[in-house]
Amino acid sequence: MWWDSRRLLNETKAALASKKFDGKSLFLGIANTMPPGMDTTQAVSDTSGNNGHIRAILALDKAISSRPGTGLKYTCKFYNDDDHSSVPLIAEYDALHFLYKGFGDKLKALQKK
Repeated sequence: MWWDSRRLLNETKAALASKKFDGKSLFLGIANTMPPGMDTTQAVSDTSGNNGHIRAILALDKAISSRPGTGLKYTCKFYNDDDHSSVPLIAEYDALHFLYKGFGDKLKALQKK
């Protein structure tokens, strides 16, 4: 989101303003890449180059969350205790639960038949 002067973030914001995403889902998992002792509120207001990456990802979450009328089924989770090394597996697990919510109940119903 931060690379190339936030190009992808800006394109995403434009798409959110002009397109519909009915039938589409997105789970955004955010790894904690901030320096020790910093929280997301501090990161958003910090203008140092060290936090450009996390600021852009948090801006993406804000852009998507502030446009509920796009039809996009969206949720975001910040993993305070995980970084880029550890977040992929746990975020994938949480994303599958979000994307297939209620799927287990459907399987149980089929098993009863």
